[in-house]
Amino acid sequence: MSQIDKIEEYKFERVYEFSNIVSMLVMDLEDLKPYYPFDEEAFAESATKFSKTSLLHIFTVSILMGFYREEFHDNGDCYDEDAYEKWCDIFHSYKVKFKRRRFDDEDENFFEDWFKLNEDSFFRLFLAVSNEVVHVLFGNMSFIVRFNLLMSNIVKNYNNENETRNIPFPKDRMNEDGTIIRCSIPQWVRKVVIYRDYGHCVFCGKDLTGINNQIEKANYDHIIPLKQYGVNDPCNIQLSCEDCNKKKGKGVILPQYKYQKLW
Repeated sequence: MSQIDKIEEYKFERVYEFSNIVSMLVMDLEDLKPYYPFDEEAFAESATKFSKTSLLHIFTVSILMGFYREEFHDNGDCYDEDAYEKWCDIFHSYKVKFKRRRFDDEDENFFEDWFKLNEDSFFRLFLAVSNEVVHVLFGNMSFIVRFNLLMSNIVKNYNNENETRNIPFPKDRMNEDGTIIRCSIPQWVRKVVIYRDYGHCVFCGKDLTGINNQIEKANYDHIIPLKQYGVNDPCNIQLSCEDCNKKKGKGVILPQYKYQKLW
């Protein structure tokens, strides 16, 4: 059984709160900057070749680690024992081992020190949580477009002499102009995209499932084109009909933010 076919048991412990943090920071890039010291090697690998550890997984972990490191430093004294016990419950829920401490409401640095003591545990927790955050945010197309614009900016600026990052992009996956070389889209990516987009073109809504219309051919299109420094990542692929794909060309055209009612 392939990984895409496995059924995962989602805990959804505060996952909407975590998703909101990721979403709000990505939508406001100025606020995001202090929170994404991402893994550059993992970024280079996932950006250039489709990986089930998507860029959204990588950034979710980095953003949550950075956010709570800063939050506990700045506002740790605002949290009480109930908040501490809730965090302990989350660790237990995801079966992540951590070091407990007796809560001291007189210690203003308790949460900051506890985070430092359990930094590896928080990383493993957010790694587990990232699957659920991706589950929530993958279908939010306005977020996905914004996220991919952020990814393209990183790819575009990585070799800027004013940029401090040194992302080790594999040379055999990069063009001379700094854009990423196109690679084939795996079947598991096609399946999840057609599922998310309800089997319809994201621009005109045309049915591409092949059930009602066997003439139209499904096109799997990069939301931010590779020529515009887009990435080979599951989150950067959308479903379109051939006509809309040709009209889009190498430009960036936003999809229609529509959804199908459940009932």
